[in-house]
Amino acid sequence: MKRALARAPHDEEMLLFYSSELGKRGRPGEIIPLLKAEEPLPLSLTINLALAHSQIGEGEKGREVLKHYLQRPDLSREDKSRAERILKEFEKPS
Repeated sequence: MKRALARAPHDEEMLLFYSSELGKRGRPGEIIPLLKAEEPLPLSLTINLALAHSQIGEGEKGREVLKHYLQRPDLSREDKSRAERILKEFEKPS
């Protein structure tokens, strides 16, 4: 996986797959620097970044990632709606 990522470090699909695998393997702390270097992120990677923050106990940072995404002027209605729904889930008490 790392070799493929090294060959295409900015490929959205590769980043999505790799960050998802890191999350599944319980390594969310490795996701944050990986995706922070790629901003601005598409919605799928923004979600993975927000989840990574949440998984390491930084729920507020996860919410901020989503809020920041929602401030982008170029969002489609569909992406905006999905991001708002996900943010509501983040804002629910645990």
